[in-house]
Amino acid sequence: MIGRTATVARERWPAGEFHVGDAYELPLETGSVTYYRADKVLHMLDDPARAVAEARRVLAPGGRAVLLGQDWDTIAIDSDEPETTRRLVHAKADSLPSPRVARRYRNLLLDAGFTDPVAEVHTAVFTDYTAYALLQRITDEESWLAEQAERARANRIFVVVPMFLVAAQGWRPTWIEARRGGARVGRPPPTSPAPGRPALPGERTAPPRISRWPVIL
Repeated sequence: MIGRTATVARERWPAGEFHVGDAYELPLETGSVTYYRADKVLHMLDDPARAVAEARRVLAPGGRAVLLGQDWDTIAIDSDEPETTRRLVHAKADSLPSPRVARRYRNLLLDAGFTDPVAEVHTAVFTDYTAYALLQRITDEESWLAEQAERARANRIFVVVPMFLVAAQGWRPTWIEARRGGARVGRPPPTSPAPGRPALPGERTAPPRISRWPVIL
């Protein structure tokens, strides 16, 4: 299925660059991409921290990483059987390698050396047969699903899935300028002149950077 997805992507966006690879060992050079996005994937990994460390490796200085996904223990479902519902939701969560990793996104990024993390939670609300299809992915317990199917027919089904989104900045190079009596730390000197200004001594003209954005699905 993954190979088919890459084939379809190449057909739709022939100018793009698509790879099938391992989240732990991305087929990309160190510091070669501008953005990284893992979309609803880290909960399927045994070692999410390793994947985030790999994201940091492939990002260029100042690059940005975005992690997006659900916490499988925080799904809310309206039901006449709340105890059974809790048991089924927790059972589904426990069947996944890292079901609660979304609540760890911020700390994972910080641990990997990212800075300035921004965290948001966006709530997806389902009140139609889409909700029932989602519940069928959680359990195959017929009696419980029968109640939810009746709720869907009566326009009474209600499922809420919080989606966690955290973005953070990759590392920035530090410039140390040696001076008499000490040193100054700051941003590195420009590698190319500002638009419309001739180059000054010591500056070099750099080619424009081409943005590359791996999306891990």
